[in-house]
Amino acid sequence: MPFTKEEILSYKYSNDPRDIPNELKNFKLLITKCNYVLEHLNIVHNDGEIWKLSDKEIDEESLLLKNLNLIFNKISSENYDAVIMELIKLEKINNKNIINKSIEILIKNIKTNQVFGRTYARLCKDIQDRNLWEYSESGKTIYFHTILIKKVQEECIKIMDNDIRKTDIEGLDKIDDVEEKYEMTNKCKKKYNGVILLIGYLYIYKMINDKVMDTVIKCLCSPFETNSELPDAWNLDFLYNLITSLDNNYDINTNTRQDIKNVLIYLTKDKRLSNKIRFKFLNITDKFSSPICI
Repeated sequence: MPFTKEEILSYKYSNDPRDIPNELKNFKLLITKCNYVLEHLNIVHNDGEIWKLSDKEIDEESLLLKNLNLIFNKISSENYDAVIMELIKLEKINNKNIINKSIEILIKNIKTNQVFGRTYARLCKDIQDRNLWEYSESGKTIYFHTILIKKVQEECIKIMDNDIRKTDIEGLDKIDDVEEKYEMTNKCKKKYNGVILLIGYLYIYKMINDKVMDTVIKCLCSPFETNSELPDAWNLDFLYNLITSLDNNYDINTNTRQDIKNVLIYLTKDKRLSNKIRFKFLNITDKFSSPICI
């Protein structure tokens, strides 16, 4: 049988083992008004012949965040329906700190597990549509979507920040071993690419609008430095991955996107760019004549 925090703490000064239920030796902690079991804690221990409650504090916030992380880590397209039901069983989260940290955990996971990027975006859509996470501040309701987009925007700004990119490059240039440098470079690019892909998948689920998507694409294909006429090589990789991830959800053949279309075509012709880059974008621009492109 599960125990609440208050029931467990009520045994703190009971030294007679007969006074403490056997179930407490491996008890289950419940969040208030929630029947979802968070974690097993060995908080009751045997001190000689006496059973005592340990001094370990029961931090409900930390336990909830840990459990949410476990849910994020095991979610996939195959088991999505089952896992989302676990999330729904949790009491509605209306704690600002928990929501912010949960989104940070989610974004961190996306940076390292990009294969599940679309599934994570679907999760975000479900959280928003089901009103699972939101909190009130100064009499105003702050919705999950608002918090998520703000966090994603902050991550996107880091990707477009020239000083941060220079710091990354300088750090990589200090690595002498070729294989280690290659590995660390890919790791560094991967964390940025994960955020860019998340933006694309959120766009597919209509959590990001056309204006934001167009702005991100324009930033990625624009020169990174003021003294350069060419886009940054890393950003072009991110751009290619973003556009290809959008499948048929982003129509380049619109009047408002003519400038983006022209730039993408230009990338296939500028011989100052490597053949690899030009041919990659040629795979995209070849589809422009189709009724549904990209």
